[in-house]
Amino acid sequence: MAKKHLQSIESDSFIAHSNLLSLMDLIPVDSKNSIERWLEALLAISQTQPGQDNFAQNAALAVVELIGLDGGLVMLYKSSVWSVAGIASKSGVSIESYCPTILERVAESRATHFESQVMLESSDDPTQVQALVSSPILDSGGNVVGALCGARRLTADRTEGIHRLEARVVQFLAAVIGAGLIAENQQADASRFQMQLEQFASPSLVRAMKDDSSILDAREREITVLFSDIRGFTGLTERVGAEKTFVMIRNLMNQLTRCILDENGFIMGYAGDGIAAMWNAPASQLDHAELACWAAINMQREMAKISQFWNFITGEVLEARIGISTGIAHVGNAGSRWRMNYSALGPCVNLASRLEGANKFFGTSILISQSTKDRLFSSLELRRIGPVLVKGVDQIEQVYELRLDSKSSSNSARCFADYEQALQWFEQRKYDRASQVIEESQIRCGDGDIAMRVLKNQIDSLDASAYQGAPAIRLLTK
Repeated sequence: MAKKHLQSIESDSFIAHSNLLSLMDLIPVDSKNSIERWLEALLAISQTQPGQDNFAQNAALAVVELIGLDGGLVMLYKSSVWSVAGIASKSGVSIESYCPTILERVAESRATHFESQVMLESSDDPTQVQALVSSPILDSGGNVVGALCGARRLTADRTEGIHRLEARVVQFLAAVIGAGLIAENQQADASRFQMQLEQFASPSLVRAMKDDSSILDAREREITVLFSDIRGFTGLTERVGAEKTFVMIRNLMNQLTRCILDENGFIMGYAGDGIAAMWNAPASQLDHAELACWAAINMQREMAKISQFWNFITGEVLEARIGISTGIAHVGNAGSRWRMNYSALGPCVNLASRLEGANKFFGTSILISQSTKDRLFSSLELRRIGPVLVKGVDQIEQVYELRLDSKSSSNSARCFADYEQALQWFEQRKYDRASQVIEESQIRCGDGDIAMRVLKNQIDSLDASAYQGAPAIRLLTK
């Protein structure tokens, strides 16, 4: 039997005094070389990377070789379970079987505990009696994530337990391990953050976010949002099969994403064959509407190449539909430390999604909102589609088609002028005059303009007496 005197050292119990002796006064002259080598060994341990396989083992070995105990043990603590990370011993000391008796106190108190005195009484095997020391390994939040343990074998002739100075050194080594683990976690978080950013943003945006991580904080600001989707892709996937579908979708996403990143857009996410992106968040961009429109134009040009490449499999033309809107939104990171989900919420986000879907009604490929048009600097070719009311959007929106051609033919220009004239009569509720312009234009230009047909159908089905509010082209579905 053995009676042990257990003492503890609080992690923050050190107090500096102005009247302490200097280090040179404390160390005898003949011991200075040994102390120097001892400190060099401690420094070597502190500079070892935690991720290395021998890090915990070296710390356990230091308890034996530097402090002079008979056993050293590094334990890690996760989900209320202790596991051995490193162990060292001499003279056959079995420290791992004794440490659990003191670990619970360490985990609860977050302080160093040690047994300074052991009184031996009777024991069948007195050589197996040990004095223990254990110090917590703490993370950046002060939580116990492990413990460094040491043991000294006691006999009838050797009854002195763990000295307070030895317990202090164990505490120092535990702090070194904790600092190393914190640094390792911070490096892992930084690497994970870097990888996450590179998936969604251009190199220039990644640099801006690394320089100022606060720009990922939740805030309210004006942004330009882009939604893109591939026409008829669901039916196409059923025809070509799963394997070709995933090869095709990877090719599509790679090329279209590159168009967005080249214009410094931020990818909010993917959904099947769809992409959502935004500008002016997280980093500020004065020309955010312009960048989004050029990204859309380049995406459509890229789609023409992709469609030609995949035509031998699809047997049809692949077309993208794109909607763009500008407005105030709430932006921020709603993800986790494992996966970033920086996105936006607001009416402009919903409108961009609706405009993407509205392309199929008007036979267009890129539709933008009035607010986006108002923020353009360059003379992009636009065609006013008119006041549109779509399901899920409460107010009427002036919508414009963003065209790829820098110059329209004279015939196209005349047909677009006819549409604008009919649209003006429609907005003035002069439906007969609007219908007359449409009929004359269709004779002159043909019936190929789907937007013109939509406007005509809207007028033909209109009950003017029951039509309240400003006239609008009503799209009852997405």
